[in-house]
Amino acid sequence: MDPEAFLDMANQVIKLKMFPYFDIAHCVLCTLHIREDLGSGELTRPARARPRFYFPVTSLFPCKKVYDGVTHAGKLYPNAYLIMILIGTLKGNGAGFTKLFERLIRGVWTPTAMEFMQPSFPTKASMVASIIFVLDKKTDLISAPHALVYFGIVIFFVYFKLSSILLGIHDPFVPFENLFCALFLGGIWDSLAKLLGHGQAKDEKTDTKKAN
Repeated sequence: MDPEAFLDMANQVIKLKMFPYFDIAHCVLCTLHIREDLGSGELTRPARARPRFYFPVTSLFPCKKVYDGVTHAGKLYPNAYLIMILIGTLKGNGAGFTKLFERLIRGVWTPTAMEFMQPSFPTKASMVASIIFVLDKKTDLISAPHALVYFGIVIFFVYFKLSSILLGIHDPFVPFENLFCALFLGGIWDSLAKLLGHGQAKDEKTDTKKAN
């Protein structure tokens, strides 16, 4: 593909306006989907209210929200990178963080399901996107044009949205988290310590039997 054409397409993506056309289309499709489920009696959980065939728009929304959050925080706190990342993450998956208050209003207290304690994939993806946007805006580590960085984040969201629908991969960060925990949080070392300790215990038992 021609690099100039690709850059032009990236510029068009970054200039897309979510309001009001994408918002109206998203609300209409959600309403139609709920109406179909109500008519067939299959509306058993709110998750079905999100049309799976409309994944491009649902993938554009978090990217736009993360970008707006990082940009707004950057204007108020130009040198506070952590605040930019935090605001971008909260904007990208605000619904996940408000679930705690929704449960409290409904009288359901589930401390183990807090987004801060057990972040979901949208929260992790929003955090990664926030970090990339901060590095792109505030440092020279990313030399690519801003439009290409934004377009790459959009492709990232769309790709993993498709992966969750078609391949059942709901959290691609899990293998990296397990590897990190095993290497740096004692997982592999605890296993080696148990293995070596078990071997030493066997050797001591053998020596005791020989002595007797």
